[in-house]
Amino acid sequence: MQSDNEVVETKKDTTWLWWGGAIVLIVIAIVVLSFSGPARPRYSYVRARHILMKFNSQDPAESARVVERLRELRQRIINGEDFGKLAKEYSEDEYSAPRGGDLGFAKKGQFTGPIEDYLWEGPVGEVSDVIRSTYGYHIVQIMERRLSDVEAHLKEQEKMLKERKLDQTVDAHAQSVKDSSAKPSQPTESSNNTSEGSE
Repeated sequence: MQSDNEVVETKKDTTWLWWGGAIVLIVIAIVVLSFSGPARPRYSYVRARHILMKFNSQDPAESARVVERLRELRQRIINGEDFGKLAKEYSEDEYSAPRGGDLGFAKKGQFTGPIEDYLWEGPVGEVSDVIRSTYGYHIVQIMERRLSDVEAHLKEQEKMLKERKLDQTVDAHAQSVKDSSAKPSQPTESSNNTSEGSE
């Protein structure tokens, strides 16, 4: 019969197997994640900044001055001045002005009217023309836009539909040009008279 000391000595240490298995699983997970690419967001969101200038809607002259001032600021930004610095100096939005006009991240429907439309349709990185809202006049720059899988699919379908309609329009126009050039010209009465007179 074996003693207790002998039984303990015959057991092997298997901790290294557990650690080895854990390391292998971690490496496999890293490889799988690296090949799957970045995760798409579940919701569409946009990040933008703006410069807001308020105006008295009863005073057309003030409205025109505000629009002109925003156009000047837009041109300065296009010429290379810092949007954030100008927003801090000129924007009348108490919430975003201290942050360089940054509106943060927003889901679809968080804004209203023409601002909402521009945020989801405008080009990323460019400064908008002057946009009027219920709060005043704005110039907006979209900093980032991420579309959910569903939204990205809908955008792609919309793009394909527009291309198809454009192709159909071009084909119809080409066919009408072809049809009009293929019709033989009808002889005019004066050309018939000339040919009869020469006989």
